[in-house]
Amino acid sequence: MWAHDATLSVFLVLLVGIVFFLLPLADYQQAAIVGANLMAGLLVISGGMALIDRAWARRAVVLLVLSLVVAAWAQTIVEVRGLSVVAAILTVLVLALLMLLLLVDVYRPGPITRYRISGAVAAYVLLGLTWSYVYALVEMGAPGSLRFPTDGATPVSQPHLPAKLFYFSAATLTTVGYGDVVPVAPLARSLAMLEAICGQLFLATLIARLVSLRQPSPTRRPAEPRSGE
Repeated sequence: MWAHDATLSVFLVLLVGIVFFLLPLADYQQAAIVGANLMAGLLVISGGMALIDRAWARRAVVLLVLSLVVAAWAQTIVEVRGLSVVAAILTVLVLALLMLLLLVDVYRPGPITRYRISGAVAAYVLLGLTWSYVYALVEMGAPGSLRFPTDGATPVSQPHLPAKLFYFSAATLTTVGYGDVVPVAPLARSLAMLEAICGQLFLATLIARLVSLRQPSPTRRPAEPRSGE
C-alpha cells in the first residue's frame, strides 16, 4: 500500500472505521482491541519493509509488532495489571511508529496531492489515538489521575480504558474540552496541555503546509483578475 499515494486515502478510511466503530466495541468485546492491534501491526510491518532500509531496524519493527499482538491476546485471557501496562506501552510504540511512517511517506519527494493530505489527516487521528494510550498508562500507574463521570456508571476496567480515553484525547487534541472527563493529577494535566499544543501545531504547520504546497488541478484555470485590478 505504501507504493501509491491513493492508498493513503484508503488508510484514512480504514483508520476512521477502526477508531470510531471498532474501538468502541471494546466495551462489549475485548477481541475488538486485538483486531485493531493486528491491523495496525500489519500496516507497521508493511510500512517498515517499504520505508526502512536497515535490516536490523526491520527486524526490530517485526519483533515489536509480534510482542504487541501476543500481549493484546494474552490480555483477553487474563486481566492482569502488569500485562495491561505492557500492552499499553507496546501500543504507544507501534502507533507512534505508524504515525512516523505515515509522515515520512507523506513528505517524500514528489508532488503534493489530495491523497497525501489524507495521509496527514490520518497521522493526526493516530496522534490522538496514541495519546489515549499515554493517558491509560498514567491512569494505570496512578488510579484517579483522571476523573470520569460517576452518574451510576461502572468503574472502567484496565483493558477498556484506552477506548474510553480516546474520547478524552480527541476532545483535548482539538481543544474542545467538554469537561466530562477531567485530568486531576498534575502529570495528567501537564500531558493534556502538551497534547493540546501538539494538536494545534500539527494543524497549523504540517497540514497547513501541505495544503499550501498542493499544486492546482490541471483542469482548473486560474481565476482571472477583475476589471480595474
